[in-house]
Amino acid sequence: MQNIYQVMTKQFDMQICPADYEIMEGMFQMIRPEMILISTMDFTQKDVQIYELIAKKYSWIPVLSIGKKDELQMVYNYTQTEQFHEVFRPVRLSEVVRRVNEILGIKTEEYAGKEDVANVKNGPKTILLIDDSPVQLRQVREILKDKYHVIMAPSGLQAMSILTREKPDLIFLDYDMPVVDGKMVLEEIRANEQSRDIPVVFLTAINSKEKILAVAPLNPSDYLLKPVNAKRILETAQRITG
Repeated sequence: MQNIYQVMTKQFDMQICPADYEIMEGMFQMIRPEMILISTMDFTQKDVQIYELIAKKYSWIPVLSIGKKDELQMVYNYTQTEQFHEVFRPVRLSEVVRRVNEILGIKTEEYAGKEDVANVKNGPKTILLIDDSPVQLRQVREILKDKYHVIMAPSGLQAMSILTREKPDLIFLDYDMPVVDGKMVLEEIRANEQSRDIPVVFLTAINSKEKILAVAPLNPSDYLLKPVNAKRILETAQRITG
């Protein structure tokens, strides 16, 4: 799935979402995808509610499931309807791309396969936005999306889930978030060997000297106070990512 994601970003604006009912609901408040890809690897009966959510509330969005035959059997009642499509693992990357283009009615480009993954590294830098405000996420994404590949996380918990699979070139992080605030997120980032070197910029309305000093030992790359204009955000991203 990581290879599929990297190859597909060459043609589409991709957004990662864990297989979680509530998180998916939150994502749909921020973006309206034209298509959904679902990997049924490690799916349990509990995860079937994701298909129920999509079928009931987002019936106009086509879905492509990627899984083994026994995995897809759990969601058989859904995958046999017009909204849902499926491919069986193991599957070539080029076949996944072909099916996506076919479903969306787009002329399929030629993809060589896994070797394309290496070429993606030369593409745009990736920025992760972490903020519990859907409005703020959309605004900052609009500023950055023409020059960067943007991933959004509406909570600190989802951000940590994304960071187990992704290593962005830069993170914009809100401070004041429920359950897991920005300081806790940055502590987790710095404690993890895989993510500890990622530059993190606070983008927040918190201007308390005490709270700013509290995160200083965690070495944030910058601390921007909201509202921040588009020029400042782009300049900061350019300066840090090169």
